[in-house]
Amino acid sequence: MMASYSHQYGVACPSFLDQKYASAGRTDKVILSGAGRREYDGYQSLFDALGDLWFQKDFDPKERGYMYRTKYIKNEEGFQLSVFTGRSDPYYPPFQLVIYPRDTVTIASYKGYLSRLNQRLPHLNVSSVEYANDIYCLSPKTASELFLTLRTHMGVSYQGKVETSSGAMKIGRNIRMSSTFHIGEDMKTYERGSDGKKEQGGGWLREHIDRVRVEYTARRDKLRGADIRTLGDLVRHVNFYAVHLVHGKPLYGFRCFKGSKKLPKVWQGYRAKDGSKMPGSFQAECIRRRKHMQLSQYVKPVEYLQPLEERLVETWHDYDREWKLI
Repeated sequence: MMASYSHQYGVACPSFLDQKYASAGRTDKVILSGAGRREYDGYQSLFDALGDLWFQKDFDPKERGYMYRTKYIKNEEGFQLSVFTGRSDPYYPPFQLVIYPRDTVTIASYKGYLSRLNQRLPHLNVSSVEYANDIYCLSPKTASELFLTLRTHMGVSYQGKVETSSGAMKIGRNIRMSSTFHIGEDMKTYERGSDGKKEQGGGWLREHIDRVRVEYTARRDKLRGADIRTLGDLVRHVNFYAVHLVHGKPLYGFRCFKGSKKLPKVWQGYRAKDGSKMPGSFQAECIRRRKHMQLSQYVKPVEYLQPLEERLVETWHDYDREWKLI
């Protein structure tokens, strides 16, 4: 789908920028690992701490890379808690907990839930945290325009893999579902709606899309750099801003080429195809071009997207401040 354009800021500008938008940060999925302590070997202390758990009989160990053989589930306080036990190798953590919050969970509710979990199960290590920015749109059309624009211009440092799922699926009379854009293993941007509108097989129908989410998964090494090792650390400081920095600069931004006749201009489009054989991505163009020339001096910000980029960085600070105040 091609975005419609108006002419503001002296260049072709997506029409969604003509409208007001709101963005909000959120902490999404969190994966916790049990420390290698002897009292967890029989799992009784784990089950005592967590209460009633539902055993998932049809769990396929392949879902967790064959690391664990059994899975339990619990729904409480707006969260789904998945518990994986029966490690296949003694070098793996004795168990893993995966926390999925509903999109209605507030910052205060999330921090409170993690704090109570930390009291019940001290010494949990943090394996990964999903940090998300939701940019709310007035209609599915503006959300699609925004997604296309972010896919076109997003640049992420030190990443060499780009893939796109176009969302072109047919369900009954509906032929449009949410699209997702991946840069590397830990960065993705996708169209979405509320959790209540999500399709059973995943994704959202076009009519239910009301936002675009930019999501970064911070893993153990990145978290340690932000002073987060244990669940207690995460409760004290979520460090939304710190995990988004690389050498003191934001992990991602909206970029174009300037200053070289060999490189495409911002309005010319990008022909390099990503791993899904789809063109139109600055990141994929960088991956192709950097094999033959030094690009750093020609990579510049997309001027009309700077207000949006600044607003996203503001939400990182806002989230940190609100987390600390609770």
